[in-house]
Amino acid sequence: MFTDSPVTPCRLEILIDVLRDFSRKEWSRTDLISVLQPRGLPDVTPNSDQAKETVAAARELGLLAEDKDSVRLVAVDKGTSTKEFLLDILDKKVASSTDIEPYYAPFFSYLLQNDNQDAKGRDGDDWAIRFNQECPLVAKAGNPFNKTKYTGLNRWYSYCGHGWEDPSDTFQPNPCGRVKRSLPDIFGRKSKLSADDFMANLALHCPELDGGSIFMNASPQYDPKLKKLTLGLSHALVDLHLDNIIQLNCPVDSRGWSIEAAQPPTDGNLMRSSRIDHVEYVR
Repeated sequence: MFTDSPVTPCRLEILIDVLRDFSRKEWSRTDLISVLQPRGLPDVTPNSDQAKETVAAARELGLLAEDKDSVRLVAVDKGTSTKEFLLDILDKKVASSTDIEPYYAPFFSYLLQNDNQDAKGRDGDDWAIRFNQECPLVAKAGNPFNKTKYTGLNRWYSYCGHGWEDPSDTFQPNPCGRVKRSLPDIFGRKSKLSADDFMANLALHCPELDGGSIFMNASPQYDPKLKKLTLGLSHALVDLHLDNIIQLNCPVDSRGWSIEAAQPPTDGNLMRSSRIDHVEYVR
């Protein structure tokens, strides 16, 4: 859906907005495609299928409900923005699973395990070759990871808060947005968790991140007993701490999880070392 078709975040948002704004109209799939991509637009040819692919992606994500010849959007809370609605679906059905998109989550897990310096200068072909060789539990023999898939994923990683591209066009994994959206589930009714409990809950609700089931399949060499977070997740937690969304309590004598890779700033108060003892959720 994301890697082998022209579907983009903007196109999916527009489709959702059309169905939200004209919810009382009875739409057929043909009518919806015609509105999204009128044949009178410049450069549109009989082979242009961007709108068709976008509708197919929305259907695959479960955004559309179909009844005979009619198509409608599944229920959306009025107070929820289109982007919030779409991100929630993507978190549940794409980042946390490989059923719809088999490479989105595993390849991000693989990126987390690769140092930024090692990533510079690599193109899509380089990434594909190494990923297929180093992640045999994930790579599909009949549908291997390739340069086209790599290019398609990058736009979605940025949209979903899994990272950003630096001025040299190198993707920097930093799942700050993904972790932030997951905090209510990670903490539940609690406001403070030990570092071990926080990481266990994070792995459960974000299986593509450090210690999660998808992450472990893509990173069999990772040893959770070392309690050493990847550079990307370390940066994400430090960013959330600096934004006062969470508080990382790192006493001098802590033996908790290390965020040393991100070179966290010490403040003589909460951040007195690079190892997390417990985490507080600032609600």
